[in-house]
Amino acid sequence: MGRDVGRRRGTALPTTPRDVVRLGALVSVERMTDEAQQAATEAAQAVVDQVSSYQYSAEESTIAQQLDEGLAKAKVSLDDEERTRILAEIDGLKDEQSSAPQVRSATPVE
Repeated sequence: MGRDVGRRRGTALPTTPRDVVRLGALVSVERMTDEAQQAATEAAQAVVDQVSSYQYSAEESTIAQQLDEGLAKAKVSLDDEERTRILAEIDGLKDEQSSAPQVRSATPVE
């Protein structure tokens, strides 16, 4: 039982300064990744808002082209499912009663 005191859910807790530094670096990288993803999502939302405002009555291919160009300029990407959903919702704006679709997730382009 004495051996398990330093363990939690099967993972050893940091016990040396080196382990603490590694854990700190991991937390820092995760935080940076979260911040980068949040920034990417916000940038993608700005693109979606702009395309929704100006292109909602355009042909589907024009909407897709404008969305892709805007995302490329913002250096962010949407996964295929998110892109398809966004395009369908923008196309659905033709009634002029709806608001711009909300981006759920985007990633920075490297």
